[in-house]
Amino acid sequence: MISERRKKKKHPPNQLVTSRQLDCAHSFSFRSVGSFSSLRARETAPVSPRPEQTTMASNTQGIQQLLAAEKKAADKVGEARKRKARRLKQAKDEATEEIEKYRAERERTFKEFEAKHVGSREGVSNKIDADTRVRIDDMNRALTTHKEPVIMDVLSFVYAIKTEVHKNQRD
Repeated sequence: MISERRKKKKHPPNQLVTSRQLDCAHSFSFRSVGSFSSLRARETAPVSPRPEQTTMASNTQGIQQLLAAEKKAADKVGEARKRKARRLKQAKDEATEEIEKYRAERERTFKEFEAKHVGSREGVSNKIDADTRVRIDDMNRALTTHKEPVIMDVLSFVYAIKTEVHKNQRD
């Protein structure tokens, strides 16, 4: 029975809230409430000027503190971004330098290999030129030795004319 009484509402649901109750609700603050009895005392006490007016200065001071903290945080974030950009640039420069060292090392190794197995480019070029000269000399000797017989064969075909009618011309 006692629990049923506790479950019952003190006010019917269709009762309107008065402006004094709203003022009390606005002035309610968790810091100022010590117990429920002090809350009841505040409800019955006469209402003083709005507490928003008295705490306006403290609110603006709190806002100023928040703005200062936000600015400080933005500065820290900006500095962190700058540090990150510097680190990235430094890492990129180091990587570029390392790549150049590696490229120079590989180029040097390749040139050593090329010199060892193929020889220098001038040597290869000289060898090709010498081979070409030898082949040209061989062709010139072959030309001088075979020139006369070839000319004689060509002239013998030109001078040997057979007069006969073409097979398509026969009646």
